[in-house]
Amino acid sequence: MSAADPAASGLAARHADSVLMNQWRGLTRAATAVALLTSPAAFLWFHRQVGWGVGWSLLATAGVVIGFRGFVDLTLRRFIPWPSLFGTDDKRIMEDDVVNRRRAWFWHRLFRYGIYVLVLITVVWFVEAAAHGSSWPHAAHSVWHALSALKRTSVPHLPRADDADGNHADPRLRAR
Repeated sequence: MSAADPAASGLAARHADSVLMNQWRGLTRAATAVALLTSPAAFLWFHRQVGWGVGWSLLATAGVVIGFRGFVDLTLRRFIPWPSLFGTDDKRIMEDDVVNRRRAWFWHRLFRYGIYVLVLITVVWFVEAAAHGSSWPHAAHSVWHALSALKRTSVPHLPRADDADGNHADPRLRAR
């Protein structure tokens, strides 16, 4: 085995990672294009079937397109490996990698919280259905109403540790 073999394999690995990064870029652009191509169907469904106005339909369509793009990104990241940037000096590839990892983290968290909310709504639905035969959308409305009422309740104001003169609110702890 010669000394040039490890260097050649290292160059081949870097080239393969660069090709993988370029393929990722193309794949994410294709996913965005598919999401944008399906957006008129989503808009028409919200506008005609659901009966929402143009503004709400556009807003919901934007949410569906952005959510679909995030879902595709998470699904593909599950099956295709991240490219290694070891030994890469290309700033564009490194910046793209940072953005892609942040995007994956964001969508992972958002979908995780979404699952928690869906589980909470389903549990409320089971309880309401057992009590008086409720529907799942009614349970979702109940959860939304409870969370908005919880948000409106005021949190008692806690006294500051120091007032404007630097004195502590607790007389035992005031400077003497």
